[in-house]
Amino acid sequence: MPALSKNAQHNSGIPKDIYLREPAVLEIYPFCRATLWNLVKSGDFPKPRKLSKNVSAWWSEDLRTHAETRPTFDAV
Repeated sequence: MPALSKNAQHNSGIPKDIYLREPAVLEIYPFCRATLWNLVKSGDFPKPRKLSKNVSAWWSEDLRTHAETRPTFDAV
């Protein structure tokens, strides 16, 4: 069986077809809350979807697509 690429390995940790609130996203991605929102603001990370007046969440498929399309960097 071929080894998974780094993106595929990361993508495998993202559940399918669910909404993820901020704490769940931060469990998947290894950065702090401020970095998450800075990346969203800069357009380098998917924006959450507004579910109601006070609730936003990320659609898991948006995160999976992001993980598949971002560039990978091999450690030197």
